[in-house]
Amino acid sequence: MKLKKTTLLQFLLVITSIFFLYSCDSPDTFVYLGNQMPKKYVKEVKALNLLENNEEIKYFYSDGLLDIKEGLYFVTDRKLVVYCKDWEEPKTIVPFNEIIHLDVEYDDSFLEDSYITVYTKDSIEIGFPVSSERKRDKAFFNYLMQKSQLD
Repeated sequence: MKLKKTTLLQFLLVITSIFFLYSCDSPDTFVYLGNQMPKKYVKEVKALNLLENNEEIKYFYSDGLLDIKEGLYFVTDRKLVVYCKDWEEPKTIVPFNEIIHLDVEYDDSFLEDSYITVYTKDSIEIGFPVSSERKRDKAFFNYLMQKSQLD
C-alpha cells in the first residue's frame, strides 16, 4: 500500500510540475501597456512583421493559452493589429483612418473578456476579446476611439 501512495504522489508531482512549467510561459490574463510588454512578445510581434520601424505599441493583449500567436491584439500609435495563427489569413492590420465605427461589450467578470468590434471603410467587421482586468479593456477601447477620431 505504501508503494502505491508513493507512486501516486510522484505522478501528481510530475503533473503539477508540467502544468507549472507551461503556465509560467503563458501570456498573462491582462492587457499590457506597450512599455510593459515582455521583450519576448515584442520580439515575436516583430518576427511576424506586425510592427514597423519606429512604431510604438500602446496596448497589447493575448488570449492564447500557451502561445501568444493563438490570438494577439494590439494598438500602436498608427494602427490596430489582430492576429491568430489558425485563421486562413492570420493577420489583419487596420490603419486608424480606415475605421468608421467601433462597438464594445464590456464584461467585468473574471471568466469572460470584453469584446470589441471594429468596422472598416471596406465593409470589414473585425471582432476580438480584451481582458477587463485592471480596467484596461476601457483604456484599450478609448485609445482606439481617440486614434480613430470617433469620440
